[in-house]
Amino acid sequence: MCRRRPPPSVEHMDHNFTSPVGAGPRRSRTKRALRYRPSASMTVAVIALIAAMGGTSYAALTVTGQNVKNSSLTGVDVRNSSLTTSDVRNGSLQALDFKANQLPAGERGPQGPQGPQGPQGPQGPKGDTGAPGISGLQVVKNESASSSDAKSVAVTCPAGKQVVGSGVDINNGFGEVVLDQIIPTGTQVSVQAFEKAGGSAQDWSIVAIAICANVS
Repeated sequence: MCRRRPPPSVEHMDHNFTSPVGAGPRRSRTKRALRYRPSASMTVAVIALIAAMGGTSYAALTVTGQNVKNSSLTGVDVRNSSLTTSDVRNGSLQALDFKANQLPAGERGPQGPQGPQGPQGPQGPKGDTGAPGISGLQVVKNESASSSDAKSVAVTCPAGKQVVGSGVDINNGFGEVVLDQIIPTGTQVSVQAFEKAGGSAQDWSIVAIAICANVS
């Protein structure tokens, strides 16, 4: 037989506990509850047991996208070659998700419409001075006397103009007169001519021609 444990004495009772008058049975139940209050070590053991059982159950759950915070996973969190094409939703990847030159180039598209004309650009710097130009072209001539002798004649440009071209004309030579020389200078053209051996039955003359202009 088990020996019955005697009731606790008044000295072991919680003196902070008070009870209204006429609450005899309730006071006894309260005393027993305080008597069997779990210790601190028992409380810690129960919490550890609950945590262990709950942790095992949680580990068996499937981790989904809702369980992962956005931008929290990095490359080191994913095992190499663990993701396959079945893990990627069609149409979810973009060109910027691939390295350069990994995607094949597409076909060349049609030429787009011409854009609007842009604004006029700023004026460029002043160019270098160009070569001197000419103006006031003028042709002047001077004819020699007509004879069968060798002869020469010169023509001079008007004042202020220079020779920019020269020429000569033979009158009545009929192929028997030879042009000896034509010498243009800055403002004058000189020519000389003579008959071939055997001479010509007719008199002939030569005309010196100068092309003159204002040169700046």
